[in-house]
Amino acid sequence: MIRFHWYGLEGEAKGRGCIVYSDASLADLLAWCRRNRVPLRWIALDESRMPHVDCWGKALHRLPPVAEGVDAATLRRHRRAWLARQAAREAGRRAEAARTEDAR
Repeated sequence: MIRFHWYGLEGEAKGRGCIVYSDASLADLLAWCRRNRVPLRWIALDESRMPHVDCWGKALHRLPPVAEGVDAATLRRHRRAWLARQAAREAGRRAEAARTEDAR
């Protein structure tokens, strides 16, 4: 599901921004970007964080109107869950590679 976390002061374009992310998959975020004509190069893919798009200033006009975003605590919870899933996948890959290596 695509989520929005708004930050900054209400009504102040200069200090206002939005973090757009999917709490489910990168594919969801990619699809959302394509539907809303948000350049894919805007996606932050830092391995230490959940993939997301930071929008502020004129970029906010690319966002569809949304009634409500998630609060900072929810964003942190989603980020921790994402990172835990990524760590579990990586551990599974390492374990599979070790089993394959041992089988040789």
